[in-house]
Amino acid sequence: RLYKAFCSRSIVGIEAVHRARFPPRKELRKLLEGKVADLDNVHEPEIAKLEPSLIRQADGDWILKLGARGRGNAEIPEAQNPEAKISEAKITEAKISESVAKYIIRTFDGLVEKHLGDEPIVLMELWPWEYALDIKLAIEDANHPSDEKDKAATDFSWPDDILKAVATEVPAWTMTVAQKKSFQKLVNFSVVRSVQSVWTLYEVKIRQLARHHLGPGFDDSSDQTSDADYAILKEVDIWMKHLFEKLPDAKTEPSERNRVLLKIEDALQECDTARLQKLAGQNEYYKPIPVRGLHKNLKQYLDAIPFEFAEHADTIAQLTTLSQHPL
Repeated sequence: RLYKAFCSRSIVGIEAVHRARFPPRKELRKLLEGKVADLDNVHEPEIAKLEPSLIRQADGDWILKLGARGRGNAEIPEAQNPEAKISEAKITEAKISESVAKYIIRTFDGLVEKHLGDEPIVLMELWPWEYALDIKLAIEDANHPSDEKDKAATDFSWPDDILKAVATEVPAWTMTVAQKKSFQKLVNFSVVRSVQSVWTLYEVKIRQLARHHLGPGFDDSSDQTSDADYAILKEVDIWMKHLFEKLPDAKTEPSERNRVLLKIEDALQECDTARLQKLAGQNEYYKPIPVRGLHKNLKQYLDAIPFEFAEHADTIAQLTTLSQHPL
């Protein structure tokens, strides 16, 4: 069933299997039931209010704790969340399977790699580049201890003990409050990724595709992205977010949303802004596509050509027409 869904690019089919079979999503849905408005469309700000922490206990059990810092969990009124049966007793922690815990840790590892790697993410600007490798190695050692005795000696939690491990291994780095909070945010994102629906994950993929094709590109000579480039990326993110809001609803019109998302992905892959604008208009979203990043990339490509491209545009157009080249 899953193979057939992948081959046919059926988000509807993949979502059905994912919801029924994916262990992290199944387990965490039970823990989060009644604590978030929509279990199929969970976002980081909702999880941030619950302040999750993952705990590896000395006896080998794994615990996911919510409200670990004493603020508790604000329950959602039943009128706003009719699908969830909200218990009177607040669930603050629950035992989870080792496979689910390790999935959360792998996701955390991947997010750390992104924040300290080549792909610019907003949080990355908080972490100093001169300590990036040391921070990454400290987190890897803490996440995957080589000594089984040390591993079982005491409880270990994410993010609190991760913070302590980094502080011990990188003493030269004095972490600010914002940097410490960024570790909690990565744990939040790890939990979110574990429970999100395929619809949401697919939209994340398309947003990353939009950033790549409509964004400013990234200068290999610079480790950090400029404020101007961040502004362009934010512009692209906002445009895509508003476009997704205009698409058919995944719950009431899943097949139609599936069809439109695939068309959007294909248009982005081919960098076809005309087709993308047309698709947006067909879904009653008429704001022009942000093209500042596209223009910047095009200028960089044209600057690499060893002759004045604009002066020979007509000749090149005739050549491509005669050669029947699809581009």
